[in-house]
Amino acid sequence: MSSTRKQSEASTKGVKLPSNLQKIKSGYRFRKSIPADVRHIIKQTEFIRALGKDYRQAVLECAKLEAEVAQMIEAARKKLEVGSTSEQFLKNGKHKVLPGDSPNLSGHAAALFLSGLDADLNKRRTGQLDEAEFADLSQTFDSMLQKANFAIASGNVSAYPQVIHQLLYLQGYDVQATAEQWQTIAYDFVLAAKPGIEALVQRQAGNLLQPDISEFSEKDPGPAWLLDISTRRKPVATAESSPATLSSVVPHYEKHLANYGRKTQTTRLSWWQGLTDFCKDAALSEVTSNDIYNFFESRLDASEKGWSMKYCNQVRREFKVVFFLAKTKNLCTNNPAADVLAMPKIPDIDENNRKKPRFPFTIGQLNNLYASEWYNPDSESFKGKMKWDLSARYWIPLICLYHGLRVREATQIRVSDIVPGEHPLLRIQTEEGSKKDGDSESALPVRRVKNEASKRDVPIHPVLLELGFMGMVSEAKSRGATSPCFPSALPDRDSKHPIWGRAYEQSFLRYVRDKLNFGNGYGNHSFRHTLEDCLRNIQLDDVWPAGLGQFYSGRALPGDRDMDLFRVVGSERHYGTGYIATRVVQYVARIQYDGLKLPKPYKEWLDGKPSVAGNLIVILNRDWGSEWK
Repeated sequence: MSSTRKQSEASTKGVKLPSNLQKIKSGYRFRKSIPADVRHIIKQTEFIRALGKDYRQAVLECAKLEAEVAQMIEAARKKLEVGSTSEQFLKNGKHKVLPGDSPNLSGHAAALFLSGLDADLNKRRTGQLDEAEFADLSQTFDSMLQKANFAIASGNVSAYPQVIHQLLYLQGYDVQATAEQWQTIAYDFVLAAKPGIEALVQRQAGNLLQPDISEFSEKDPGPAWLLDISTRRKPVATAESSPATLSSVVPHYEKHLANYGRKTQTTRLSWWQGLTDFCKDAALSEVTSNDIYNFFESRLDASEKGWSMKYCNQVRREFKVVFFLAKTKNLCTNNPAADVLAMPKIPDIDENNRKKPRFPFTIGQLNNLYASEWYNPDSESFKGKMKWDLSARYWIPLICLYHGLRVREATQIRVSDIVPGEHPLLRIQTEEGSKKDGDSESALPVRRVKNEASKRDVPIHPVLLELGFMGMVSEAKSRGATSPCFPSALPDRDSKHPIWGRAYEQSFLRYVRDKLNFGNGYGNHSFRHTLEDCLRNIQLDDVWPAGLGQFYSGRALPGDRDMDLFRVVGSERHYGTGYIATRVVQYVARIQYDGLKLPKPYKEWLDGKPSVAGNLIVILNRDWGSEWK
């Protein structure tokens, strides 16, 4: 045996082992990763089994295990599909209507009722009934039998239509019957269900009867969501049938993107979907660098919404990450995106036209904005949240102009982020009020910032204080100690992907682009560019301390074109929490815009109108209770 094993091992030197067969010190083993989407069903992350030291025997066992594990994964995916399909089906409320004259309707309902007999028997067999539950069941079953006998004898079946409707409704059916039809359906149901009830009563006395329910089982078509699921299901790829395709990476990629913001997730997944469609969901092993090149060439040549070369390079970098992820997960052995050594080109004039620059507002544009309908509290041009939240319409453009806040930073400010004092401070943070691991589902949606540099405490600009900013904060605080300063920023509670301030963000963008005709390139981010221009000009007369400009606007480092203007900081920026906010006041006061015509002070501007309409408060109280405050 020993010489045979040595010959076998010697004969395998230089031979490529089958997929998932590994050579280890003790011989060979089978090791296959369980796909992430079914791990919670299979309750394993990988399948490992020792196969001994004989190579030929290990190869045979490996082939058997490949088939077994593939079947196990396919079965789990079927279970997953059925579960998710039923949940979505019932959630959408698209139940299949069953008219009262449907054939075998009472038999269908009886089959569902009698199917519970197996569960009851299994519970007894496995000892899951305690004494209290056993006693309760005796009383329940006796009552059920008494009611069934009365219904059959008297014809009074008024208690059963609701039972039948509930049984079928949970299977995705909605019975719509007349009173006369319900009488017949319910009576036939009681006749069919009575043997099952009698069996339950007998079981309580120790007689484990199992009535024949095959007649009714044949009348059960199954849940409504399964009627066409077989035609919609795609075949599951196995090691023998077909290799992993581009779409096979998506579950792993979604998990990889889990900690990114929703916009980043959807954008990057759409890039991968674009490549998948272009390559017709080809096997990962068949995708070449030429396919990647041709994909980007097609995006550059697109007649509508063509990409820029800069954008293509950004996408290529992400494709490299995705292919490396697939390689790590043993879905492929190559990275065609990394093998793209040259990218397609377009003329410079086309490249410039396709870029999506963000422009700073001019003083003239800002004056137009502050004199426009946006700053008319009596305007009827706005609907919903933007009509009801005057505080958001007044303050967010001003906060963004003087602090350079990103739109999400501004819209998610809560009163607890404002620190009162001689020099009131604004804290751009995310911790308080954010949903953390272990929080209940009722917690407010998570608040996000772009990066660590975005977190900062800065003095509130004197211009905002003069306009009455702290009065607005005081009013917001009267609603609750952690109330959002701008209630319209709260997303809808039933939103699948809640994002703070979406209503404001979209409304403001459309307003300046379309109503004020500023055109493309102008929007919420223009305020940030306007502030950066202001900071840049200030440095010409009085260079600020190293890193202060970046600290104030929430940037990690100055851009390349600003290196000669701002004092550069080094690795020391990674230590401590930054500048003491109250020491920054003298510099912040220098942020001014010559020629700017500001709106009236807030209280005067409101002219007696509420900052936040009662309609919005009622909606938030209904959706969030007291939690939003």
